[in-house]
Amino acid sequence: MMDPLTEYWQFAEKYPQYKPEAEVKEFLEAQMRGELVETVDLNKIKNMHSCMYWHSVRGVIGFVSPTLEWTRALKNIIQNRKVLEVGAGTGLVAKYLDAVGVDIIATDDYSWYENDEVGEGWKLYYDVEKIDFKDAIGKYRADFLLLCWPMYGNSLAKEAAEFFTELNPNGLIIYIGEGLDGCTADDEFHNGIEEVNDLREVNVVYPQWTGLHDYVSLVKWIKKE
Repeated sequence: MMDPLTEYWQFAEKYPQYKPEAEVKEFLEAQMRGELVETVDLNKIKNMHSCMYWHSVRGVIGFVSPTLEWTRALKNIIQNRKVLEVGAGTGLVAKYLDAVGVDIIATDDYSWYENDEVGEGWKLYYDVEKIDFKDAIGKYRADFLLLCWPMYGNSLAKEAAEFFTELNPNGLIIYIGEGLDGCTADDEFHNGIEEVNDLREVNVVYPQWTGLHDYVSLVKWIKKE
């Protein structure tokens, strides 16, 4: 089976108008190499043609393409408090947060794969502890729970938010993904949270790709009858 990047470039040879802009290509390929990128022109990554390249690259880095500029803005919210990420995937977001001084622990049980490999084509960019989300929440007792692009229709986000809040009623959740009826988490999660802060200053530098409606917000779990 041809890997997505090879397939993309064969496609781009036939339709060169779909080649990404040079800055976008450099940005994504630096991330694939595990390098830290300071910033990127947000207008260029919102270009429809550049977005097609991201759709291939995301099979390596994951669904979020962070920058140090963005994670510094997020650190201003987190400050010196502890963050636990569950469902960390490749660990790329954790790598960037760690690089700007965030106290973060990245975990994932990788139950969504059939074996112990971190996905076909995916890389690990950070030391992600393989552990069940409930065990991780109980073990680390963090101030913030980070949920980054939780799987669509999956109950993980809801269950993690509920259990995290049960153990830490004052804890807050950093949610990165789409809203209700979007492509992340399930309805129970979206109907069970309340926004504390829309993190406008964080979202203004968040790299969002064309056709996606993801954002970053600070929420808390509110059990609704």
